[in-house]
Amino acid sequence: MKRLVLCSFLFLLASSATWAEKAPFGNGLYWELNNGVLTISGNGNMPNFSEFDETPWYYKKYNRVVIKEGVCSIGDRAFPTKPEKIEIPNSVTTIGDYAFYSCENLLDIIIPSSIKSIGKSAFEDCRNLSSVILPNSITIIRNSTFSECVNLRSVVLPKSLKDIESWAFRGCAITTIEFPISLSSIGMAAFHHSNLTSVEIPRNVTIIGDQAFGSCSHLKDVKIFSNNIALINSPFYNCNSINLVELPYDLLQRGEQKWKFWGLPIDVVNEFKQKLRDKDGKAILFSDDIKVIGGYASAVEMKNGSTNYYKVSKNGRYGLTDKEGKVIVPVELDTIAQCGTGFLRFRLNGYWGVINYAGKIIIPTDRGYTKIGDYVSFTKRFPYEMDGYKGECNNLGVQVSKIKVNTPQQNVATTNTTSNTSKNSTSSSGTTQTVVVEHHRDPIPVQQWQACWACGGMGTMGCDGCGGSGTKYIGDNLRRCGLCNGQGIRPCNICYGNKGQYITVYQ
Repeated sequence: MKRLVLCSFLFLLASSATWAEKAPFGNGLYWELNNGVLTISGNGNMPNFSEFDETPWYYKKYNRVVIKEGVCSIGDRAFPTKPEKIEIPNSVTTIGDYAFYSCENLLDIIIPSSIKSIGKSAFEDCRNLSSVILPNSITIIRNSTFSECVNLRSVVLPKSLKDIESWAFRGCAITTIEFPISLSSIGMAAFHHSNLTSVEIPRNVTIIGDQAFGSCSHLKDVKIFSNNIALINSPFYNCNSINLVELPYDLLQRGEQKWKFWGLPIDVVNEFKQKLRDKDGKAILFSDDIKVIGGYASAVEMKNGSTNYYKVSKNGRYGLTDKEGKVIVPVELDTIAQCGTGFLRFRLNGYWGVINYAGKIIIPTDRGYTKIGDYVSFTKRFPYEMDGYKGECNNLGVQVSKIKVNTPQQNVATTNTTSNTSKNSTSSSGTTQTVVVEHHRDPIPVQQWQACWACGGMGTMGCDGCGGSGTKYIGDNLRRCGLCNGQGIRPCNICYGNKGQYITVYQ
């Protein structure tokens, strides 16, 4: 009898252990722990946990987290323990507040391009994190996102970034950082006590917060390219190693007391490039300035009527900016060149296309053209070559005609003639080249609006987290749903609230 009871007890214990190691935890998601690997799977959003909540895996030991495709978000305070590696799929679009807070064993992390939002303090105090590349879908780096990541030495900021909030990189080990030209604000103490040695503030920045670069003891060079900037209190307070400061003309007019208040040493403040202003002191722009602002290897002026543009290059790639330094075409093309009034031809992956000066694609490279010539305004066509053909296409890339060239020679049997009036003769062994002329038309691509099938063209969907009520129980308390912010609905994750999309059809 005792033996039976003992066996029953062991069976129940084993069943309980199995349930504890693999279980659902809400919103259609499951977690499983196996050999030190924590796996999150299912379809839906992870719930948020407060600082008083404990995750189902709170007391478990694991060193690796694998999040499976189908999981759409990483909740607040999701991983309070200390994994070394985390794998995030492309289905995840948001990382919650404090998601990896104080994961001091985390060595590296790949943030996929699907991520559109990273919460405050998401990676704060990840002391062994050494490098981060942020995807171009990120527009804001929130409060303390990477604060006190003391070994973080390499950071690549997204080209779309607009705001860096307070304490975002405080105490990090980064020595250099390239701010994108889209950046508009740098928050309070954003880089306080970091290892930066030089700082270049792009021209669109209008606010730099108090002690944004305070106590950066290694900071030597400061260059500010923006004329319209409000520096709050002392953004460069206690930066005692600064030996060069370059400011545009308009900032220089604010006076020495202002620079001192900002924390800039008066004796090393200089005007940034005398040629940036005209005889009346008005700020103007030259290609050298474009080069400095974007960090380009070259900036070559391209004229189109009365408006100037610059072909810029970096790391062997090419793009286009306007005369104010605004990026029109990202530096991602193999080459770029003028090909007629209003048109630019470009090459990408071996094929040619055409864009206009607004960056809109006129002829895409997927037409397969291996060469495109200058636009002929009389015929309103572009000459092209592809697959052994030469021809012309209109300004939509539609082939109007093509001629097959370089075909194999063929034997032609003929009889010699002795006529005195004949100027040419061909023997039976002679050869000639066949040239086949074809007229060819492609279907014309037309964009049509198609309503989103997922939301029925409404742009919104009911919230799965609260069932559309806007509230849900967390523990025993009824709280506002964090997924839909208490609205009961959320933007459609297929059309992102646009109600549909343009699709290309061929007629």
